[in-house]
Amino acid sequence: MTVFKYIKRNQIFFLKNTNKHDSINELVSYFSKIDDSLNVDDIRQKIFHRETLMSTGIGLGIGIPHLRYKGILDPLVFLGIQKDGIPDYESIDKDPVKLMVIILVGENEHKEYLKILSSIVGFFKKDDNIAKLLSFSTVDDIYNFVTGELK
Repeated sequence: MTVFKYIKRNQIFFLKNTNKHDSINELVSYFSKIDDSLNVDDIRQKIFHRETLMSTGIGLGIGIPHLRYKGILDPLVFLGIQKDGIPDYESIDKDPVKLMVIILVGENEHKEYLKILSSIVGFFKKDDNIAKLLSFSTVDDIYNFVTGELK
């Protein structure tokens, strides 16, 4: 499986905001442009609720908000890049988050969710993939890199 099998070019964004709340809001706001059947307000509420339970800042400058949600037929993955960082993300290593990956899967797709999460974390831990990803200045270059089309 390609690491970012479920991502499309139009699901990659350079984030303008540098605080956690606004950055998550910014990335979630793009959902309706991808699938207008999604209840974006409900998804937003559930993602923020999940963040109150425990931050999804896993360290290494990565945040992975995730949600199993009724009505999602095929997993959706969105990538937000904030090169300046999001210092208030409450990451486990206290470092600012520069890469935010939101994963949405169907409510009963626990195994698929774990496969996607494991694949993404493995990608970020490999070699210098984080630095490479942050060095790109276009969505096309990022897309080509995460989908394996650019080495």
